[in-house]
Amino acid sequence: MPREKNNDELILKAATLYYTNGNTQEQIAKKFGFSRPTVVRLLKQARQKGFVEIKITRKLSHATHLETLIENEFASDNLLEVIVVENYDNDAKAAVAERAAQYLSQNLRQDHILGIGWSSTLMQIPDLLRKEKYAPERVVQLGGYVGGIATANAQDICLRLGLSFGIPVESLPAPVILKDPAVRDSLMQDPVIKNTLHWVEKCNIGLVGIGDVSTESTLVKAGYISADELDKVARQGAVGDVLSHYYDIEGKEIKTAWQEAMISIDMAQLRNIDNIIGVAAGADKANSMVGAIRCGILNRIIIDVELAEAMTRSIAR
Repeated sequence: MPREKNNDELILKAATLYYTNGNTQEQIAKKFGFSRPTVVRLLKQARQKGFVEIKITRKLSHATHLETLIENEFASDNLLEVIVVENYDNDAKAAVAERAAQYLSQNLRQDHILGIGWSSTLMQIPDLLRKEKYAPERVVQLGGYVGGIATANAQDICLRLGLSFGIPVESLPAPVILKDPAVRDSLMQDPVIKNTLHWVEKCNIGLVGIGDVSTESTLVKAGYISADELDKVARQGAVGDVLSHYYDIEGKEIKTAWQEAMISIDMAQLRNIDNIIGVAAGADKANSMVGAIRCGILNRIIIDVELAEAMTRSIAR
């Protein structure tokens, strides 16, 4: 009497061949004369019926547990991967920068156009890289420079990355925020800036920092916006910024007084980049990172344990 594909005997035999004997799904399909998807369904039925119990015998590390919690929470927001870094030397930013440099070393390809934002964490990355076998095609600055702040300047980061990789750099030789939108419009016609913005459209991987709305904000410290202006944006619900674009905890962009005077890639362009990695450290960035993820612009984040713990607390509220 021929066996039915879905009877228990067949399900159990397929499970035994796969989980006990080490046969591949392709080998089982060939043995039974089934398609591979049919074997996949049989193995799924084996788990559903309780014929197979899969047990993980080793507990996840704290960092990996945090990664899975955050990945599950934000899977619908385009977040693909969370990398949580243990901070062994009491310097969270340095630990995150080192892991971000490692990520670039392992994942950059020759056809990559690498877009760069700014933050004090990003500033450390060029010193941790060297010319790799698979360096990107070029580095592109995603927003104007932040003058007056030696620890967070996109132009400086781009130029040093270009030297590290030995590749061309496309920079934006203009402040990120100008006083007059008319000046911004005029500068946008500059051949160098137009050329860089052309390359921005080709970016397929990028690194950005995540800003907050505290008095430690890079834009406030550099004098581009006042503490009162930032306070006004905070009263509108802002929890953070990416490349001077502010947003609330739900990921909705907030219109600012300086929005028309910025030289920066916009949110829609960020979403079009295949792989945007957000880097940040410190528990005070929890709401800033949650809002940035909900904007739908971040595909990966590299953060320290304290920030990851604070994010899980924020999610739970």
